[in-house]
Amino acid sequence: MATVVLKPPPDTDVVSFFAIARLAAQSDSRACIDALIDQLSAIIDESPPHALTDTGRAAYLRAVLPAAAGRLQRRGRRLLLVADGLDEDRGARTGSGLPTIASILPAEAIAGLKVIVASRSHWPLPADVPGDHPLRSCPVRRLAVSRHSARIAERASAELDELLIGDAGGREVVAMVAAAGGGLTLPELEALTGLPKFRVDQILSGTLGRNPRETHQPQEPRS
Repeated sequence: MATVVLKPPPDTDVVSFFAIARLAAQSDSRACIDALIDQLSAIIDESPPHALTDTGRAAYLRAVLPAAAGRLQRRGRRLLLVADGLDEDRGARTGSGLPTIASILPAEAIAGLKVIVASRSHWPLPADVPGDHPLRSCPVRRLAVSRHSARIAERASAELDELLIGDAGGREVVAMVAAAGGGLTLPELEALTGLPKFRVDQILSGTLGRNPRETHQPQEPRS
């Protein structure tokens, strides 16, 4: 999915969101909407309104998507929306009352817009995705495991072993992240462990900056 974003097809502009469960600020529909609005606003050369509610931001996203696609169409280009990691959406699981990322994706066709999403193969569509939403009937392709992810998993496992046999601070951070299932911020880990910021940051920049159990899980893009 990252390759599509970094090297898009000809005459295509891409807006994207990569959900990451271990990052509290990048794992729910609020973060997704904000990220897409920022990118789409740049395409239409318009600053988004300030101080919008969650409902207002969702409504603005629905309005700005066709506007951006239409502007690109007039230039002979098309818009591609990429949403990766739908299974890492933590908003609905934390009792926040937020809709899922899947449910805020366009429910109707928009001229000049193509949408591609990805999730792990075991992940079912959330209950708040309507029965007639395109995600429930669109083509699904299963991606093979990348050889690069296999190497990353091996390296991550080795780093995790080193961390677990190291000092108590490293083990405590690992335990907190494991117990929370991800989604903890740096300040939260500082408060929970009592470790200084630089040490927590040092630990997170290594093994815990990725999840070795997840790298081997095939993804299924839907379009």
